[in-house]
Amino acid sequence: MQTNPQKPRDTRARILSSAVEVFMQFGFRKSSLNDVAQAANVSRQALYLHFKDKTDLFREASAFTFEENLKLVQQTAQSGKPLQGIVTEMFGIWHGQYVGKIDHVASDFVAAAIETTGDIMQSAEANFLSEVAAAIEQANLPHLQQTAEGTPLKIARLLNTYSKGLKQEITTEKEYRAGMTEAAETLLGLSR
Repeated sequence: MQTNPQKPRDTRARILSSAVEVFMQFGFRKSSLNDVAQAANVSRQALYLHFKDKTDLFREASAFTFEENLKLVQQTAQSGKPLQGIVTEMFGIWHGQYVGKIDHVASDFVAAAIETTGDIMQSAEANFLSEVAAAIEQANLPHLQQTAEGTPLKIARLLNTYSKGLKQEITTEKEYRAGMTEAAETLLGLSR
């Protein structure tokens, strides 16, 4: 019987994806490498071939998630949808998909993220905000052109602040997207 072994990169990506799910389910402290190995369908030894410990895995899984989400955000920017749809989808990818998924472990998860991925998180968020600002700028809205330079980035930052607060107040992704659509329409001076 001939087997078709997976490429190391595929195994690594599977481990990283599984790790994100495990960390979101159990939080950082309660997650174990055994949980991740089981979810990724690899041995614990395979984890150590790719990562030195749980903290390293968490950091790499976070970076992987930011990179993957940023790719989706960039694709969304090119979707040809109306601007409020693009902006809502961008924030849905960045924040909305996590609504209600980490509430039970949020303080542990966030503390671990800040401690282990602070620099990665800041860089990823800056890149995300730049993408949102570029989408706003590309829409070439006349009323935004009459205002001071840098307005698209200011609007992106305001939407991001609103998004973070909204994420804490609602319980479903559907509610999140509705709130972000309303915020985008309001801040961009658009209507449905």
